[in-house]
Amino acid sequence: MRIMHLRNALISLVVTLSLLAGAAPPSPAARAAFEKGEAALASGNLDQASSAYQDAIKAAPGYAAALNGYGSVLFKKKQPAEAIAQFKAATEADPSFKLGWFNLGYAARKTNDFATASAAYARYTALDANDPDGFYGLAESYKGAGQNAQAISAYEQYIA
Repeated sequence: MRIMHLRNALISLVVTLSLLAGAAPPSPAARAAFEKGEAALASGNLDQASSAYQDAIKAAPGYAAALNGYGSVLFKKKQPAEAIAQFKAATEADPSFKLGWFNLGYAARKTNDFATASAAYARYTALDANDPDGFYGLAESYKGAGQNAQAISAYEQYIA
């Protein structure tokens, strides 16, 4: 009986560690669609990029980079609410995906959603304390929310 409990505990631990390690890598088809989306976005072909990112997401629904890429397309197409939803999905799919947090903060700040922006930038700066742009976005978000003391602190971190 004790061995069965230990076995079940071990299985539970392995499952938990697997989940903490992140999602499985995307399939070759998903990666290929993502790369196609990246190339199309870089060349300014938003419709092609949109289609390619959506293909990548269909092939790998939790593919944070593809969700983020699709969000970037939507933001460039002046669809900020939809873009923010994609950036949120990217950060939910991979909470350590720095670019998703930065883009979520930026898009939210540009739409005057300072609470979402400051939370996203705070997460981003926790993940990458060496990028001054994150602290600038955080400071601007706090400033927009009227949180002047926090804004000053973030500006100081930006300058440092």
